[in-house]
Amino acid sequence: MEQLQIGDGEMLALHVRDMVGSTGLPAGQQQQRVQQQPNQQTRGGRGYPDPETLRLQFLGNPEMRQQAMRQRPELAAAIENPERFAQVLNQMQDQEREEQNRRRQQIADLNADPFDIEAQMRIAEMIREERVQENLQNAIEHNPEG
Repeated sequence: MEQLQIGDGEMLALHVRDMVGSTGLPAGQQQQRVQQQPNQQTRGGRGYPDPETLRLQFLGNPEMRQQAMRQRPELAAAIENPERFAQVLNQMQDQEREEQNRRRQQIADLNADPFDIEAQMRIAEMIREERVQENLQNAIEHNPEG
């Protein structure tokens, strides 16, 4: 705080913005959902991979399939049935979109009044929770189970 020349009793306003990776999904899975192969179709033009293309990737890549079993067992359980797989995947994508919309609205509400002490406390708590999630994800990625 001294480096920023903020003294005791002075107020500091924070502005929270939604950051990539804050959706609650593991970073690796989130990257897989965002990265698409050339010529890959998307569902409704919304940037999501075609369910059948994704299902075939899981079937053809044992490592991806194992990762899906660990992280999304309900999706992995439906991998043999194309219709069920598409349904589960679409439900998961809808839930993710709803969560992103809810988070955007929450951030907008918190940023509406920068002098609200309770809002600033909630922002600080959101930042702390986000850091805990990042640390957990880093631990999972860099220290996998034996």
